[in-house]
Amino acid sequence: GLWELAAIFGLAPPLRVAHPVRGALHGSAACASLAVAAYVAMLPRDSAQAQTVFIVLALSQMLGVGTTAVVSHAAGRKDHERAVLLFNQSQILSLVSGAIFLVVMMAIRLPYSRTLGADEATATLAADYLLWFIPAMSLQFAMVAMGAALRGTGNFKPGMIVQTATVVLNMLL
Repeated sequence: GLWELAAIFGLAPPLRVAHPVRGALHGSAACASLAVAAYVAMLPRDSAQAQTVFIVLALSQMLGVGTTAVVSHAAGRKDHERAVLLFNQSQILSLVSGAIFLVVMMAIRLPYSRTLGADEATATLAADYLLWFIPAMSLQFAMVAMGAALRGTGNFKPGMIVQTATVVLNMLL
């Protein structure tokens, strides 16, 4: 209650703005995924973008939840060396996962687009779009793991600032 409110207002000024906005828009970290899901739900069910977003969302959330849990346990035990090791392992795992996703999706991009496309023109446009979209989605793995590790240590300001900036940027664009 009151203690939590005092703790929130004692944080950095950007967080004082970001927290209520995030609370109003998302409610919790898990609900941020619902915002993405709501956007993707507006896309046609068989769109390449929708399916690609859900693949990345599922895989990166598994990585993020696990990272937050293990890093927070190590940080709670005041085991700094273990927390750093787990952070490093999560970053390596996220980079490997992102690279595998990138290679696999680039390899199947054309057949994937042809399978989902209503006609050849649509498939060509989808493949062109995925050429740019897949690398962006592969970077999400590292971003999710880094944010999760920071949340696990209790340092959520950098992730909140980046998240708020991207929301504002997306609203402007």
